[in-house]
Parts: sequence; C-alpha cells; structure tokens
Amino acid sequence: MMSVKMIGTGAAALASAAILAFAGPVQAAATAAVPTGDNQLCGNAYVNAPWVDGRPPVTAMGLADVTVTAVQYGTTTWSNSAVTDSDGRYCIQGTPTMALDIANGAYLILSVTAAPAGHSITSANPWKSLTGIPTTHIGAAIFFVSHKAPPYDSAQYFNFTMS
Repeated sequence: MMSVKMIGTGAAALASAAILAFAGPVQAAATAAVPTGDNQLCGNAYVNAPWVDGRPPVTAMGLADVTVTAVQYGTTTWSNSAVTDSDGRYCIQGTPTMALDIANGAYLILSVTAAPAGHSITSANPWKSLTGIPTTHIGAAIFFVSHKAPPYDSAQYFNFTMS
C-alpha cells in the first residue's frame, strides 16, 4: 500500500513539473515600468487588456521575454534593446546624450523585435502628441511632456499589447 501511495505522489509531482515546464512565458499582473535614471525609455508588454497610452490597465497581465528595441534617428543614430521581466516591464537605456539629442530634433522609434512563441504584437502604438495627431515617432513633445518620468530626463508608459 505504501509503494502505491509513493508512486501516486511521485506521478503527481512529475505532472506538476511538466505543466510548469510547458506553461509558456511567465505572466503576472502588469505593473508600470519606472525609470531609475536619466536617458531611459520604459514601458510594458501585456495581454488581457486594451492598449493604453499610459499606466497599464488593472486587468493587464505582463508578458515576459518580449524584446523591445529603440532606434534613434537624427543627430546620432543608435539602437538598444531590453527584454521584459515577468511583470511585462522593460527599460531601455539610451546613450548619455539621448535626452539632449531628442531636445535638439532627434527622435526614437520603438518596436517589438522578438516575442515568445505563440504571441504577437496587436497594438499600433500611436503615442500621444501635443498636436493630437498620433505618431510612432518619439520626439521632444512626447518624450518631455506626454511621457516624462520625473525626476529624470527619461520617459515611460510606452506599452505594447500582445496576443
């Protein structure tokens, strides 16, 4: 009788491990990514909620392992990427002059460059602009006004919804 109980317990443990191994990317409630210094772009990748140009909705579930890439055009061209954590948060570190470059006319474009298997981007990402015309270019008005992350020269709430 004892060996049957031990086999049953072992089988249950093995089944639980198999479920965890094949569950896919980690998902947790999406909490807003917050810059920790100057020259950062932060945001979230999430599922189960509509896209918003701001703090993720309370129903949003963060999606891990999404690669987000920023490319700066203008005075200096560069690119850098970050991978989302289990809350769907990412922060891309720019160059030491990124905020100054943007103030002088440069702009950034963010994109999802890799997603976990079975997931794809569903948002068009039209960032807020002062003119009211949505744009995918992150320039001075968006960086320093609509998405400013005080006390830093950084910006936040650049979100991506995923399927």
